[in-house]
Amino acid sequence: MRPTLAAAATGGRPLIVTVPIIGLRRGRRQWNGARDASRAFLSAGFEEVAKKSTIYPGSPLSLTPNKTDGYVFTDEFVNWVEKTKQPSQQVFLRLGQ
Repeated sequence: MRPTLAAAATGGRPLIVTVPIIGLRRGRRQWNGARDASRAFLSAGFEEVAKKSTIYPGSPLSLTPNKTDGYVFTDEFVNWVEKTKQPSQQVFLRLGQ
């Protein structure tokens, strides 16, 4: 995500970022670029999409997420995008699966 965000900023282009809001997603540790959905579903390494404020109430949002807790936190991801993008950069958030 960081290279995409930086490239859009360098080119002065707005960026649309999809924020997963439900279900499971392929784990960061397991992703190898494979697009075979049947293998992806059967393999270990899925992470639950959730809000950090729901799972760990009162915990601060981090710019370096825990890669071993089994969660992808939507609130933490949006916070990371907002803190990492250039101040004048236009980033649009698209809610999706």
